[in-house]
Amino acid sequence: MDAEDTCGICLESLEAEGQGRQTLSCGHVLHELCILTMRQHGSPGRCPFCRAYCPDLQSVDELLFQGGLCHARSHFAEAARLLEEALTIEPSNAFASNNLGCLFLHGKGVEQNFEKALELFQEALNGGHAEAAHFLGGMYLDSQGVKENFKKAIELFEHAYAAKVPHAAISLGLAYLSGPGVAQNFERAVNLFEEAHTHGFVTATDCLGVLYLSGKGVAQNFKKARELFLEARLGGSKTASNSLGIMSQHGQGVEQDLRQAVGFFEEAHHHGSAEGTHNLALMYLPGHGIETNREKAIELFRQAFKRGYGDSAKCLAVLGGIDKNSQDVGQKTKKATDLSKEARSSASMVSHSWQHPEPHDLEAGIAASLADADASTASENGQIAEAILGSRWVASTVILLEFSRNPKTYHRALMGCDELRDCRDALTARGFKAELSSLAKVFVPPEMFEASMEAIRIAEWMLEARHVLVTPELEDTVKNVVKQALRNTDKVKFKGRHRVPLAFAEASLLSDQEIMVSRTFINVKIPSSLRSESTNELVTASTTDAHSRFGRNPRAM
Repeated sequence: MDAEDTCGICLESLEAEGQGRQTLSCGHVLHELCILTMRQHGSPGRCPFCRAYCPDLQSVDELLFQGGLCHARSHFAEAARLLEEALTIEPSNAFASNNLGCLFLHGKGVEQNFEKALELFQEALNGGHAEAAHFLGGMYLDSQGVKENFKKAIELFEHAYAAKVPHAAISLGLAYLSGPGVAQNFERAVNLFEEAHTHGFVTATDCLGVLYLSGKGVAQNFKKARELFLEARLGGSKTASNSLGIMSQHGQGVEQDLRQAVGFFEEAHHHGSAEGTHNLALMYLPGHGIETNREKAIELFRQAFKRGYGDSAKCLAVLGGIDKNSQDVGQKTKKATDLSKEARSSASMVSHSWQHPEPHDLEAGIAASLADADASTASENGQIAEAILGSRWVASTVILLEFSRNPKTYHRALMGCDELRDCRDALTARGFKAELSSLAKVFVPPEMFEASMEAIRIAEWMLEARHVLVTPELEDTVKNVVKQALRNTDKVKFKGRHRVPLAFAEASLLSDQEIMVSRTFINVKIPSSLRSESTNELVTASTTDAHSRFGRNPRAM
């Protein structure tokens, strides 16, 4: 029998009954069922005859890997195509069902379809993919393709949390804050956010800051709140800058500084925070920390109103900035006359903490009443609401471990142990080294290596031989390897750990400029070819400027 008449996989005749025939992109013909079976069990992707690479021989694992890369590069349509192809080959693949469900849920690469997303998540959950329970819980919570059911949502979040789906802790924590489907419990919320915070979830860090700021579920601690907000801000939080602005505005945990508050509110505004936009307008109106600009304030109130911040409508009613054609922003908008009455009533309230003089007109009354101590409560509600919207997003983080000493046995253990072999090999295969020139060790996935190094550079940390940079999942493994491999006489002790968020570092890698952090501000190093003779080498800007999608910061001239 000629090779051309034989299937190169099963070596049987191509005329075998019931096997089907499929022509590859290279021109060779194989049994259709043989190709399907090979792709299900791990095809090398090459023709068995000519060894040419053929896309129609890609395995399910390869399709899922390529789909993940496309998603990371925002090529959502191609990611959806690859996931659908994987499900055609292996309909029971829970991982593919879950990821394709995410695309249909958010309308990325495909037309948004809640019913299809619900079906895919249910199939993934039935196949044992616990993360699907978390997404299903969100759909029941938000009434997406299914009738709103808080109790069912909590049950699904609990299922995901029990299966150690990391971001399920955030959704449960938010539920315990607001109480839908479960009794309100701030202490439980704090514990859940603490757990998610240790895994590097910026939303949890942000929410913890809110709770420390308000003293709910934990002793009030302005210093701790500010530290958490600064960490969340560096990690890419949309709302942390607004919180920092409020603390600078009121002198909470830091000396009162209205100019710095304006800077933080501008950052929050450009990150899309409705409350940040509203607070920035409040600063423009009386000229707190910035030159008075009534027109700019009205413009910002309109933007905050369109983003869903209801209190901005009160200000617009008094200032005459109500747009008659404005649309409902998710709640019934009151008539301008009623809003004007409310604004006038609230204008009679003067904050004791601010010690403002009695307002002489409605504009001053708005600025005084809406920027008083009640702002902390409004801030808390606004931040929690915005946190709910982003609660199902995951942020990357790594852990920097430090040991007391680094004898030869310490290095041999980390570079020779079986527990870390896969990580070392994966890094080597991508051209990276698990051991740096300083003899510090790095045990992270290859796709996180460059961002990890950038985060270390931005933070200006000097890695030494006693340092190990790891993912949270490998932290205990590294500690156990060091503990078990070394003798008592080596006297190597674990000294401490630092969480290193990667979101800002990833943005820095995408930037054309060199970025450094000094105190709480971002310094962008301008190439000499772009500077005039009189320009300093470093230009201080907000975190807004570090990412092009937020546009130019109005503070930057």
